[in-house]
Amino acid sequence: MVNRVPGLQSSYVWSGQLQNESEILLMIQNNRARIPELEARLKALHPYELPELLIFPATGGNERYLEWVDRASQRRKNDE
Repeated sequence: MVNRVPGLQSSYVWSGQLQNESEILLMIQNNRARIPELEARLKALHPYELPELLIFPATGGNERYLEWVDRASQRRKNDE
């Protein structure tokens, strides 16, 4: 599952220059086993030289929702 949060304004220094850019934040819910695959795909597709990837483990929450995310994140035959 991916949540898209449009309308973000990011300010950061890149190559010694202050940058102000409009961006869309993606919050991707996935299971831990697929993180390396997700990271590789992000690096392959993202236009930035250094795309942001932060991992926040779920340490609590709605157990049924977390189980659903885990089931939804399982590799399916057509994903291969």
